[in-house]
Amino acid sequence: MTPFCDAYQLTQREREVLSLLLECKTNQDIANELFLSIGTVKTHIHNIFVKLEVNKRAEVFVSYQLFSQQQTEHLAR
Repeated sequence: MTPFCDAYQLTQREREVLSLLLECKTNQDIANELFLSIGTVKTHIHNIFVKLEVNKRAEVFVSYQLFSQQQTEHLAR
């Protein structure tokens, strides 16, 4: 996950939130696990969406999968 996060210049907290997003956690789950308010979680998710240029959680999954696939193909060469 680090190359993906580095490519999009995600902060450490955004990386933590992204990791939980990719585990299909709800905003409440993320807030509980990271000891944050719901508002703070929403802010981090918004910032992730802006950096990834997406509008929905499903698009985050697609972006991550495509990036991972490209990395795998690049390494196979």
